[in-house]
Amino acid sequence: MIMINKNPDPKVMLKQLGRDAINLLAMCSVDSAAEVKPLEAGIRLVRKAWDLPEEDVQAQMDSIAEERESMMFQIPEDALPEDELLNSYDGAKILWGLFNTAARLNDKDDQNAISEAGEIYGRLS
Repeated sequence: MIMINKNPDPKVMLKQLGRDAINLLAMCSVDSAAEVKPLEAGIRLVRKAWDLPEEDVQAQMDSIAEERESMMFQIPEDALPEDELLNSYDGAKILWGLFNTAARLNDKDDQNAISEAGEIYGRLS
């Protein structure tokens, strides 16, 4: 039996969640910026589930905060380099990674929060 591992590297998944949160902020209004909250929670929970360094999470959260501030004050500067804006990624890999992340978490509230992050990808596709 051949086992296919479609789970992305947790660090790659963490970075992609951050990129997607930044791209979502760049595309939405101040009123709809709350859409990013599930992705931010997902970033923290990926770190928790996969035992990643806090610095990796903080880097993503800082970039998201920078984009949020740019959006709120209409500063024409992006938190991501031009070549990473709206960079496409295999959403199925992220969803599979989030599923595996949820399986590693013991707390039902954490699992539900990861599920909410996954729902964002369903709405974006």
